[in-house]
Amino acid sequence: MKKLIPVGIIMVLSYLIPLFIRPDLLVYTRLHIVMLAGLVLLFFQPPLRLEDMERNQKTDKFSVLAILLGVILSQNIVLFDWAFLQDPPQLEFNWSGWTIGGLILLVGGMVIRLAAIRQLGRYFTATVETQNSQQIVSDGLYGIVRHPSYLGAYLSMLGAALMFSSWMGLIATAVIQILAYAYRINMEEETLLSDLGDAYERYAIRTKRMIPFVW
Repeated sequence: MKKLIPVGIIMVLSYLIPLFIRPDLLVYTRLHIVMLAGLVLLFFQPPLRLEDMERNQKTDKFSVLAILLGVILSQNIVLFDWAFLQDPPQLEFNWSGWTIGGLILLVGGMVIRLAAIRQLGRYFTATVETQNSQQIVSDGLYGIVRHPSYLGAYLSMLGAALMFSSWMGLIATAVIQILAYAYRINMEEETLLSDLGDAYERYAIRTKRMIPFVW
């Protein structure tokens, strides 16, 4: 129940509200695939709880809300383009370049996201916080970038836009999500540097934040 209510709210705001006046589009496979991916990503992460947001307000600074609002806004733009601006909208599932590229990013991003969450284990939290005796995880995916879970989610969101053949959604998602994650990463790394000190600083020097070889 701790996860069910917030997950349901996010799904409704992201996928059902944008198509409120186009319910005929709710029957198509490409929408079902993207919604299923969203459900998986939301369920396989720690629940978002109001008490955690209040307790960690000084360290999180509403960064978790920035990410969630970015997700909802991005998906709204994608679905608006798909439902109302495309002439005609891509409806039936097909193996076009858009669909194949979207699936690769969507599934690949999910795999990266879930693997990163699994590797970090109990240290992975919805809001920005550190735990007693927290250790720096710097191998595996975390040896490539410092925030692979954000990279995975980012790729999945871009894949969703491609699934709907939405250039507008792709560009909007790329910009909105990178801004949200940049804010989150700044908040997170301020806390990690403060709590873990020189060890985290050395780790940060040799790895990129989210995008390998770039940033």
